[in-house]
Amino acid sequence: MLISLPAQSQALTDDLTTGTLTGTCESLIVAGEDWTSQCDGMLVQSVYPDGRSGFTVFLKSGVAVTFRGREAEKPDPDSQLQSVNRIVVDPGKEAAEFEMKEVAGGCGYTNPFKGEAMTVCEATDIGKSQYALQFRSDGKPPQMERDGSDQDEAKRESSEQKFQVGSCLETHWMGDEKAV
Repeated sequence: MLISLPAQSQALTDDLTTGTLTGTCESLIVAGEDWTSQCDGMLVQSVYPDGRSGFTVFLKSGVAVTFRGREAEKPDPDSQLQSVNRIVVDPGKEAAEFEMKEVAGGCGYTNPFKGEAMTVCEATDIGKSQYALQFRSDGKPPQMERDGSDQDEAKRESSEQKFQVGSCLETHWMGDEKAV
């Protein structure tokens, strides 16, 4: 399994679709502190059918930092925007409490099926602490999962791979395949 979630969070994954990218975490700022050197080179985008979504970067220590919000507008065919209203820090330990901060900000990302892709997120909490993520993929297409299982490889390879607005990740990264 790609994402380690505490037991109370498992129910949240029932309709979850994820896309996992490998690459380089060029910058990670959490509450004004530079955590870049702790990144492990993996970014997961999670999308729920109700439009909630998030970008999660994992640290070498097992900690996960998520920029959560809602899908937003699509400025051009190969980019997508997402609002950010919450930062979640998961300590990665069984039964440990998540740290959640209400924030205001946004993310923008480019089509990972057209080679190297960028994901950039910025947010500020009420105390004016800064949160930021800049992740560059290695150019490999994302590994897609729905409800915890890999999507069929042949179906993934035969997809037209348009990059469209939609209510689940496949319509962003996979094209006309509707899995919702």
